[in-house]
Amino acid sequence: MSGIINSAGSRSGVIGTTELEYEEGDITNPLIVGGTPFTSYGSFSVAEAIYKRIGNMVFCSYLLHTGSVDVGTGTFTLAIPFTASAQNYALSIIAVYEGGGSGWIRNSVGRIYNGSTAVDLYKDQTQATVFAGGGGSTRKIYGSLTYYI
Repeated sequence: MSGIINSAGSRSGVIGTTELEYEEGDITNPLIVGGTPFTSYGSFSVAEAIYKRIGNMVFCSYLLHTGSVDVGTGTFTLAIPFTASAQNYALSIIAVYEGGGSGWIRNSVGRIYNGSTAVDLYKDQTQATVFAGGGGSTRKIYGSLTYYI
C-alpha cells in the first residue's frame, strides 16, 4: 500500500482522491505605498512579481527596483494574489534597499497576518521599523515568501 492514502485505488503514488489545483501568474500592481497601489512600473529598473498556487499553498517572488522613479512616501507593503487563511501567519526574509539611507538591509522581513491581502515589510526581524518610501529615493525589494490560503 505504499504511496496510497484515503483509498486512492491504485499504487501510482496518488495521495488523496482529488487533484490539487494549480495556477501561476503575475501579481498585478505588487507595490503598495502608503495604502495606495502603485500602478506605473514602466520606468522601474526591474519590476517582476510572480506567484504559483498549488492547492492551498501560494509561493510568491518579488523583484522590484524603483530606480529614480518617485513612488511617493509612506509605508511599503506588497500585494499578494490570494487572501491569506485566517489561520495563517507567515514570515520571510526579504532583502530591501534604501537609496540615500541605509543601503542594503538584508535582515528585513515580510510578514503576512491572518486573513491579510498584503505583505507588511519591516527593516528588521524584530518588526519594530517599517520599510517606507522616501519620494524619489531608490528602493529595491528582492525576495520570496510562502503562505497558506
